[in-house]
Amino acid sequence: MVDGLIAICIIWALLFSPFPLIVAVALFYPLYQFQTIHGFCYPAWQGAVSVNASGAIKYQQQVEHIQSLSLLFYWWFVSIKLANGRRYLIWRDSCQDSDYRQLMIVLKQWQQKGELNSSPKS
Repeated sequence: MVDGLIAICIIWALLFSPFPLIVAVALFYPLYQFQTIHGFCYPAWQGAVSVNASGAIKYQQQVEHIQSLSLLFYWWFVSIKLANGRRYLIWRDSCQDSDYRQLMIVLKQWQQKGELNSSPKS
């Protein structure tokens, strides 16, 4: 349902855009591709969330672990996939700038730690 709505919105934007059609396609295709691969129409967390560099997230008295994350649009939001399969968004404007910068540091540390553990040893 949500994917269909997004496709309709993208088609509408392409047809009514003041840009030439080829430019509009070049601008909207990466966004559509990201949506189909990663998805960004997920619920946003509401309330206090704490994250540590080991990938543990505490939310509403429950602790979950990060399975993967996408920092592709980090200037707007972060997409986090938990080990239980659920995805959530943390929007940049939903928290203080200092908190969001600290969150980015912690998530990048977690991402680098995961890349180090998965890299082949020579």
